[in-house]
Parts: sequence; structure tokens; C-alpha cells
Amino acid sequence: MMKYEALVFTVSALVVLGVADAFPDGASPRACVDMVPGHSSTTEPGRVISPQESISPYSVVARGDGYTPGGTVSVSILAEPSNITFQGFLLQARTLTSLDPVGTFLAGTDGASRLLTCNVTGDSITHTGPGVKRSGMTLTWQAPTESVGNIRFLLSVARNHDVYWVRMESNTLSASASLSAVTMPILVFLLGVTMATSN
Repeated sequence: MMKYEALVFTVSALVVLGVADAFPDGASPRACVDMVPGHSSTTEPGRVISPQESISPYSVVARGDGYTPGGTVSVSILAEPSNITFQGFLLQARTLTSLDPVGTFLAGTDGASRLLTCNVTGDSITHTGPGVKRSGMTLTWQAPTESVGNIRFLLSVARNHDVYWVRMESNTLSASASLSAVTMPILVFLLGVTMATSN
């Protein structure tokens, strides 16, 4: 009987410890579509913690109002008030009509973020550990080489293991023509004018 109780205690402790450390090194690929981390309760084994329904103190803001195919965009995670910290996040860019992430993120150099593969390498980005992260954290997204239409960034943020918000939306970015698409017709026109006047 004592051995059985010891076994039950050991298994229970391992379950609790595993749950408490759920996804400490970043979001799971299972969160790619709904962006819900799937944290389990540490006090009620088997119960998944639901996201907060209150207004999130966090937001995601993309710099500018457009993107150039193949170009980069800075994306910031902000908090209001700004002294609120967070531990985990998942960030994607999506078109307005699709659940699939588009473009890719560039690996950060601060050690606080890592690339996550949902469909292609780096199409999402997440945290590397549960350490404190502050408002103003900025990440870099690279657009696809061809326009995919209007896009926006979606962000899920965990203040801690038990408190998180999902799918906050950024401002919408519209696709602008790439530099080559703009300049090539002009260059062809100027070349034609030059050749005509030289004759």
C-alpha cells in the first residue's frame, strides 16, 4: 500500500511540474492556428486554462501603413501601462482572409525570441523562456517577395502561466509596389526618350 501511495505521489508531482513548466521555451506548433497556448491548470489537473476575455493591456503595432514585397517591417509589442511585463508571446502576420501565416521573421539577437515553424521556417516567432519581457519589444518581419494583399499582425501574450490574451490585431498594412516595379517602367521610358532625341 505504501509503495502504491508513493507511486501516485511521484506521478502526481511530475504531472504538476510538467504543467507548471508548459511551453517555457516558446509556443508549441499546436498553437499555430488558434494561437492559444494550451496551458493546463496547476491546481486542477486536466483543465486547460481559458484565455482572458477582458480588454488586453497589450497591443501589437506595425511601423508604417504598408509593406514592400521582400522588404522588412518593425513590429512592437506594447503594454499599457508600460510597466506591465509579460513572459510569453506568439506573433504572426496573416492576410485578412486566411489563417495561414505569411512572410517570415528575422531571428532576434537579444536571446528572448526564437523562430517557430508553422508552414515554413520562421513564419511565426515566439519566446525562448519565461523571463520577464517589457513593453517596446520589437521584432522584424520580412514580407514575401510577391504581394499577398493587405496583412496584419496577430499577437498572443502570456503575462504568466495562468493569465493570457490571444489574437490581438495590429494596424493593417497594404502592399506597395516594389522598387523595381516602380522604377523599371520609368527607366524604359527614359531610355526610349534618350534614344529618340539622339536620332
